[in-house]
This record gives sequence, structure tokens and C-alpha cells, in this order.
Amino acid sequence: MIDSILEVPVMTTNRIKELFAQPTRSTVEVALYEYACTGLSAIMFDRMTQAQVRGLVTGEKVDYPKDEPLELKALRKMYSDKYENDMPVGALGIPNENFCAALRDTGKKVKYGQGTWDFITSGTNGTLLYCMIRLAEPFIVLRDLEGNPVTKDQIKVDCRKGNATQGTGAVGIIRPRMDEWGFAGHLFLAVSGEYVLPERQLERLINMAGLRAGLCSGRPGMQMPFGQFVLRHLKHIGGAKPREITISEANGEPKKRATRKKATLVENGEVAGHLNGDPKKPGEGEPQSTK
Repeated sequence: MIDSILEVPVMTTNRIKELFAQPTRSTVEVALYEYACTGLSAIMFDRMTQAQVRGLVTGEKVDYPKDEPLELKALRKMYSDKYENDMPVGALGIPNENFCAALRDTGKKVKYGQGTWDFITSGTNGTLLYCMIRLAEPFIVLRDLEGNPVTKDQIKVDCRKGNATQGTGAVGIIRPRMDEWGFAGHLFLAVSGEYVLPERQLERLINMAGLRAGLCSGRPGMQMPFGQFVLRHLKHIGGAKPREITISEANGEPKKRATRKKATLVENGEVAGHLNGDPKKPGEGEPQSTK
């Protein structure tokens, strides 16, 4: 039985602030990379406005004027880092969640290790992507091929037929579209810890995400050809040194399992000494001459 109970001190705000300012105790080292991608196909956007999102919660239907210009309808569906009255007024681009989703879904086909089930994303155990990679920019600015941020004047209006999800027939879909586009930024790659993605596999992951998953509306993941991209540049520029992979890993060779050698019996019934860790000497264990 406990005779006494220690009194727990109250943590003041200043003490908590002091603790928060302490160096991290994490042992995971990260490397900083810069990357750049350009589009292989046109990219289209179909952002849901905050008013529409709130309408999903409240049940209130949000209708915008049907007679407003198509350019205004399309612009409202663009992502931006700043909005006024649900209209983009800042830099145009994509949230990093969209890029992360493409990498996450592609992780079902890309391995981080040599084990049979060492896939970045598993259908049963979720994804390990966020243990390995963190995008530095919260918002990825969309750029033209000259490297300049995309402006409203460069956005085209895409108008095409679609099918209503309620089965009420055909509907018209208005979306903003960019035919030539790209984006660039930085990412952190874990180079120590339990889950480490080699640089070679990081490059493969991004390229496969551009081809198989794509970005935004009408992407290959939604059975359409839009939003495909390819990696143009990936370079380590700071932080910890990336992990070097072996020749067998670079060639995609499976890791061999260590196997125990079978015992070799000699005619007199003794077991060869190499099973106990003793090196077998030449002629050891051979039957003695009867001469």
C-alpha cells in the first residue's frame, strides 16, 4: 500500500512556454530538396467554395447568378492563397494537400524497402508517406513555362458536357484550364529513423504520381487525362546527407534472407563443428582409414 502521494506541481504558462522552446528530442534527420515539375497535359480546377462547403453542413443550397460571365464562373473555381467573397485574389495554384494526395495514392505501387510488403501506402495499414516526406510550402504556386506566377488572364474557360450524379441527365461543366503549366518548391526527406525512402525511390514516386494520379479535376485517378506532370529537377540542397543505397537496391534486387547451413553428419555420427560457429578444417569429419 502506498503510504503517501506526491503532490503534483501546477505548470504555469511561463513554464510551459519555456518547455516548448527546448530543442526537439526527435532523432529523425531530414534532408532538404528542391524540385520542379511541368505539365504533360492541361490542368483543370473545380474548387468548392467555402459557401458551398458550409451548405453541405447546413443543408442550404448555394446558387450563383446564372447570367454572370463564364470567365467569372471559371475563376471562382481556382485555388488561391487568398480569397475575398469566395473569389481568388492572391496567387493562383494548388494546396499542397493535392500534391500529397497524388504521392500518397501512388505509394501503393512504390516501395521504400526491399521487403515483400514494404510499400509506402498500404490498403490495410494506411500510409507511411508523412513519416518520410513533408512539403515545405503550404500552397504551391502555379507557374507558366517562363517561371512566372500564373495570372487571371492566362486562365482559359473549359466548357464541356458532364453527367449528373443523381441520374437526371447531362449537365454543363465550367472549369478553369491551363494548357502549359508547372510548379516548383521544396520538400523535406527523412534520412534516418525506422522508415527511410531512398532518393532513387523519391524520384520514382514523383514521376509515377504525375503519370498515374495527376492533379486536380479530370486527373487520371478520376479516369480522365488532365493534370499529368513530369519531374524536371530534384536536388539535395541542405540538411542531413541523403542515405546511400546499395548496388543491389539500385538494381531492384530483392534482399536475400540469411539461411542456416544444414548439418553435415560424418560416418561416426559426429556433427561438423561449423554448426557451432567453429570453422571446419580440411578433412575434418571424414571417415578414418581402416588400414
